Amino acid sequence: MRHHGLAAARQAVALRAHREAAAQYARVAAFTRPDDPALLTAWAYEAYLTGNPVAAAELYGRAAALYRDAGDELRHGDALRWVSRVSWYAGRRADADASGARAVEVLAALPPSRELAAAWSNQAQLAMLASDGATAIRIASQAIALARELGDAEIEARAQ
Repeated sequence: MRHHGLAAARQAVALRAHREAAAQYARVAAFTRPDDPALLTAWAYEAYLTGNPVAAAELYGRAAALYRDAGDELRHGDALRWVSRVSWYAGRRADADASGARAVEVLAALPPSRELAAAWSNQAQLAMLASDGATAIRIASQAIALARELGDAEIEARAQ
């Protein structure tokens, strides 16, 4: 079931059939142990794309805990950034702020990375949405500088 369910989910993603992909990931999780953080992350992203930020935050949170427990701090921090992002969409501003700050804390302890630049960009967006322009500009500048250093045009554009 797992093999075929994941293949069906990946095919749905490739076809941009995101509701079907989310449903396939849910089926895989229902019939197997959903303790694979990569599965939870993929499912969370599809939940996010299909307008279910509450489910996405819960799934990203579970993935973050599994990555943390496995000692994968890079993915742990990135999953926390996603918890922050989707929590804001779910109307959970306090969760968004706390998860975003924790993501930066985890990722800043590692070598400079795309994930850290994305976490800073997320923090800048949260500050902008809170009408704190000075903080947004300061943090976005950090994200832009790191994105340029890494040659990551996508995160640079997002941070701008």
